[in-house]
Amino acid sequence: MMNRIPLEVLLQIATHLDTQSCFACRNVCRYWAEAFIPSCWHTVDHLRSPWKQVLKSVSLTDTPEEQEMRTIRARSLLKRYGSYIREITIRDDGLLDAAIKARLSRLDSLTICGIVNQKVYSQEYAFRVADQQTTTSEPTATTITTTITFAKTDLESWSELPSMTLFDTAFPKQCLMSRTQGCWQLIMHNPGLRRLEFKNQASYTIFPFQSFPPSSTILSIASGDFLDRVLARLPYLSHLAIEQPAADFVFANLGSRYRNITSFVYPNTEDFGNGILSKTVNSTALRRLKLQRRIDAENLVEIGRIFPELRELYLSVVQVSHHFQYSSDDSNNSAGGQSKEPPLFSKLEYLFASTIFDIASLSRSGIRLPAVKRIDPTIKFRTLAYLWIILRAYPTLEYLDAMETFSSDRRYGDALDPACLKPTTSLRLRTLILSHGTAFGTGVGGMLELMPLLSHLELGLIPPSALEVMAKSCRNLEHLRFNLEQGKGCKELNTLFEACSKLKVCRGRGHEILGDDFIKNHNWACLELRELDLKIVRIPRMSEAQEAIWETMQQDHRWKGNTDEERAAVMQRDCSHLFQRSVYRNLAKHVHLRHLNLGGLDSVQSGTTTTDADHTAPDCLELTLESGLSELARIPFLETFGVGGLNHRMGTRDLQWMCEYWPLKKVSGLEHLRADPDNRFEAKDILDRVKISMMISEMTDNNRSPSRKGF
Repeated sequence: MMNRIPLEVLLQIATHLDTQSCFACRNVCRYWAEAFIPSCWHTVDHLRSPWKQVLKSVSLTDTPEEQEMRTIRARSLLKRYGSYIREITIRDDGLLDAAIKARLSRLDSLTICGIVNQKVYSQEYAFRVADQQTTTSEPTATTITTTITFAKTDLESWSELPSMTLFDTAFPKQCLMSRTQGCWQLIMHNPGLRRLEFKNQASYTIFPFQSFPPSSTILSIASGDFLDRVLARLPYLSHLAIEQPAADFVFANLGSRYRNITSFVYPNTEDFGNGILSKTVNSTALRRLKLQRRIDAENLVEIGRIFPELRELYLSVVQVSHHFQYSSDDSNNSAGGQSKEPPLFSKLEYLFASTIFDIASLSRSGIRLPAVKRIDPTIKFRTLAYLWIILRAYPTLEYLDAMETFSSDRRYGDALDPACLKPTTSLRLRTLILSHGTAFGTGVGGMLELMPLLSHLELGLIPPSALEVMAKSCRNLEHLRFNLEQGKGCKELNTLFEACSKLKVCRGRGHEILGDDFIKNHNWACLELRELDLKIVRIPRMSEAQEAIWETMQQDHRWKGNTDEERAAVMQRDCSHLFQRSVYRNLAKHVHLRHLNLGGLDSVQSGTTTTDADHTAPDCLELTLESGLSELARIPFLETFGVGGLNHRMGTRDLQWMCEYWPLKKVSGLEHLRADPDNRFEAKDILDRVKISMMISEMTDNNRSPSRKGF
């Protein structure tokens, strides 16, 4: 059956899987093994799984024989599957040696990290071996012939590589030259490279050259000529992350000599800004720029002028002084009525600053971002008034992650009325995340009224009135997380589910809904729900005394009451089960659920027990087969199930039914699991099975390879 799947279909499936999953698919059959080989070997990084097992990297604790065997194994595998490798990350000399000897020549992406010098494989090594052999023992004719042949081969391969005259005298030449030349040889053998990166102290490995000229007018230094010659042989190179001192030279020539580079990473250096920006030629080709250093507002303005076509800008730290004020000279127009200078960052859509604090200060200082759609990482704000300043300054934002903070700095709008700062038109926000928020009050509702395009919303504690605004204005919501006070917002929450038909995720604390509303007014439009945190309360249940009476009747194998108390208990049980069965039927309408938490917590924990103060809630679902739990069998793919915070009557038979009909991976709230009278040891066995299932699931998730990224 597996062999009947067309090869084109398997290749398409492989493009959507990570490397480890592709290796697992190879074990299905020989037909699948051949089909998944290209995807298995598309991306190689021996420090990530499964490459830790496939390419066993050389360890410092290994003996010389073990190191040689590991290197030979890596070289053999790369030579066998090298035609499929498109991306490779090299972190040590062993893998570098294997890549060179395997003659990899079809790479699209090459990342070279700080190399640990364990092997020497340049022409100096050949002559050194020959000298050692002549001094230690009498050389044979075969030994001399082999050594000379090896030396001639290396000399031919290094003919176009940098000579020792380019190396800085401060570096030990014999150690560095072999690594430098080896890396450049691998680069030159791959003219189709589109991404080239040097990371993690690679400057000591790749660039032990004399200083590069920062100006493009000086071309006489041999190191600059060599770099020009290398980059000229990479016509498709679009992304470059390079170390000092070559970074200054390339950065200054992005707009003149290296026009094919659209993405550039500038390393962390304190010399940036000391003349390098003034010597940089304007580039209309650069789309992405990453600066791994502190930058002030003046340099940020210069970057906007030099690279007018930037779409993405990654900054480390932004400093905006209080006295700085940028003027675009709009008032000094030319005779034709046009501005002398085009606006800065007119096409910038994404801004990342790792420790940026006051994003609104950019706008106040005159630096506008008229087209920005996303700002990362989390923006810190103190009040909703301050948040309104940001929204007014950047009306094109589509993604905003903001975190409430408490600061003594009161300069910006703490005393302002949010209504005065309210934008006059609707905002374009599609994702809004307000982290660590306390009670926002009614002000958050006023914000949501202007966000009709929201699809992803995460808030802290909100009032029930905000739910009414969501139901009225935010009909496109798909992912939602918020907290409510216990016992508040039941009606509003039900209205939200009736209005938002696209909702797929609704998570958070305090999500309670009345049992009567869930049955009588169950007109939910969100039938595509995948994740749901919901506590259904006010369920008619037997009292504790009636439960004790019913348990006594069961022990006597009686189902009908003989006394008034027993008949009342039976009647209450029948009414409760009839009511609960209706609840289960309405829950079963959401057949796409993967996560269901009925305990009121905002996440299913990894253990089988949970600690919650409200673990004795009496008016909740029993979650037993007798009460109608089997109605939920129409939810076939449920993976996580939470019952923490409920006084359920679930027994081992009920849990066994769930394990049989649902592929459960995580369960919480089972500390009150009841063992069946016939088998008291059955509960422990089932709990152990659930724990093992959860452990396997977590191990699988942790071993997944990371997705392919940009910077």
